[in-house]
Amino acid sequence: MLVYTIRRFLQLTPLLLGMILIVMLLPRFIPGDAVTIMLGTDAVISQARADEIRKLLGLDRSIPQQYWDYLVSLSRGDLGVSLRTGRPLGPQIAERFRLTANIAILSLAMAIVVGIPLGVIGARHRHARWSIVLQTVNLIGLSFPTFWIGTILLIVTSRAFPGVFPTLGSAGPGAPWLEQLRYAFLPSVTLAIPVAAVLARITQSAMIEVLAQDYVRVARAKGLGERTVFYKHALRNSLIPVVTEIGLQAGLILGGVVTIELVFSYPGIGMFVLNAINQRDYPILQSVLLIVSGLFFVINYLVDLSYAFLNPLIVYE
Repeated sequence: MLVYTIRRFLQLTPLLLGMILIVMLLPRFIPGDAVTIMLGTDAVISQARADEIRKLLGLDRSIPQQYWDYLVSLSRGDLGVSLRTGRPLGPQIAERFRLTANIAILSLAMAIVVGIPLGVIGARHRHARWSIVLQTVNLIGLSFPTFWIGTILLIVTSRAFPGVFPTLGSAGPGAPWLEQLRYAFLPSVTLAIPVAAVLARITQSAMIEVLAQDYVRVARAKGLGERTVFYKHALRNSLIPVVTEIGLQAGLILGGVVTIELVFSYPGIGMFVLNAINQRDYPILQSVLLIVSGLFFVINYLVDLSYAFLNPLIVYE
């Protein structure tokens, strides 16, 4: 297991280097020029002044030189400075990610707590007439886009439950954790609904497939109780595709949070990125894309390692 863990980590190294290169290049494809936006359209500003700023920011260098400088900066833990403000990006991104993490973690926890039990219930009672209700709920959760769900939740909550959950903005940096969760609740519910529907469907399909296996029939033939067969044998062996899907959905939540933060005017990393795109602030875009992509790599790495705990028959070589 230890050898596999180390080897798997070393295999990620070239992927991480390639990811850093892509992250560095992607903002360059955005139409417009950061220096021109910084200086405005004033005709008094000369081209020499614009070239001087490009040289100061390192934008006049070749792509390989910029890539190498970026790697050196990352090795020192330096994410660079904002082209617009000149302020270091580390503290700004850390604060924005703290707010976004409240939404991402809470929404994923909601989806797991709701989606997996719904899938288990759907698999155990798949022949019951009322199971069509669960299928309909899953279909609804998968059909509507998150920005529409968020808009409906915002309108309904502000009218039916005024003051219970804040609908816009976020708590201040020094606010208690529970107060921060109050502001993150509605965005988290919005993201959790489609994820819970996906997990419910994956769980139900996986359990139905496992229940048809020979070892489940043997366990029943030995006289084991139905609850023991269902939860101890079938559920555990059906969790591998579910855990895989959780890892994928965690990455999708980080990507979908941009739209949700815009709907709820939540000042997390999504709003930070949107402002950076409008201002062509390349270091912000690079840093955020790098962190999100790195988290996605780490999540999938942990998912791979979790298989051995879910199924002891899996042996890493």
